[in-house]
Amino acid sequence: MQTETARTIQQSAQELGLSPATLRAWIRQRRIGYIRLGRAVRIPASEIRRLIEQGTVPAVTGPQIESSPSGRSNARLANAKRSER
Repeated sequence: MQTETARTIQQSAQELGLSPATLRAWIRQRRIGYIRLGRAVRIPASEIRRLIEQGTVPAVTGPQIESSPSGRSNARLANAKRSER
């Protein structure tokens, strides 16, 4: 049986690209699972994976979003045209 590594808040924040304060807030709000060992708080690797998987937005593989003459994407226009169909 292989055990997974529990990370400190600092390590987890670095891996996720978040501030440690954000992770502490999520712990208080129970948005992320954690392990408490006395006063030490650790975040299991499985929780890090879960956050990444839940936050991953898949790429769009359908029709392309149209661009305005300025080169910026015009998602509202593309959505409106799709709803007309």
